[in-house]
Amino acid sequence: QGYNISMGTEEALLVPSATAPAIIKYLEETIREIIKEATFQDKVKQMNIPLRYRTAAESEAHIDAIEKQVKPLIEAVRKSQK
Repeated sequence: QGYNISMGTEEALLVPSATAPAIIKYLEETIREIIKEATFQDKVKQMNIPLRYRTAAESEAHIDAIEKQVKPLIEAVRKSQK
């Protein structure tokens, strides 16, 4: 179609914006420990799933970057449909 975009699928744990920082920190630390466990690592490898851990702040920056990339594409498609 002439659009320079490459995207995969991603999954993340989302919480309400009003979630207390202490809870976010607890979730970050807990998830970080879970993904280090051998059983979890083995399952991820069996399923051939690339795994990348991000903190809440890193995830927010990543989502902002995706939005910046995709927003012009969405606007172009909407414009072309009129």
